Amino acid sequence: MKSTNRLRSVISGLRARRVVQPTAIAAAAMVVAPRRSDLPAPAAASLLRGPCAWGMASNSKGKHMNDFGALMGMGLGVALISGLIGLLIAVLLGALILLFACKLVVKSDPGYGKAVITMLAVIGAAIVVHIVLGMVLFWLGMLAGLIIFIVDFLVTAWLVQKLMKSPASSEISYGQACLVVVVDWLIWLAIGIVMWVIGMVIGFSFMHGMMR
Repeated sequence: MKSTNRLRSVISGLRARRVVQPTAIAAAAMVVAPRRSDLPAPAAASLLRGPCAWGMASNSKGKHMNDFGALMGMGLGVALISGLIGLLIAVLLGALILLFACKLVVKSDPGYGKAVITMLAVIGAAIVVHIVLGMVLFWLGMLAGLIIFIVDFLVTAWLVQKLMKSPASSEISYGQACLVVVVDWLIWLAIGIVMWVIGMVIGFSFMHGMMR
């Protein structure tokens, strides 16, 4: 009986100290147990089985947590890379559309490099405008969205006026810059409508094929 009590107290101490390795608990049982076997075999087995199973369960839980953390890290990495690739595509395509709009309205060619720089400046300014005005005007609801849209348009036109300069011509007027932005945004709207129609056609075709 004394050996049983001693074994129980040692195992409880190991649990309190978070020693969850089954080998450590088994070693403690070997040390505490007396040389003469006054502890029945079934009792010793029941004492050792519980801590060992608890230790293995704790180790399995820690392994699952590590796997979950690794998956989360991979997901964040994939999302970051996808976002950077999408931003790069948006800048390059947006610069091409902006250059086309400038050629169409002003009849000048500032160059694709200036169009890329202008697109980067426009994206940065749009992020600042949306964050600052969104925090200040959030209580206005839909009216805040309209104000942000107008400010975004005016700032974009100002950046186009200052950055889209052709070597063969002088700085374009602010009115011409506004017209360039209108044409640019209409082209983006047309692209969006076309992509939406294509997506709807593909979706309906897929659903029709699944229903047959």
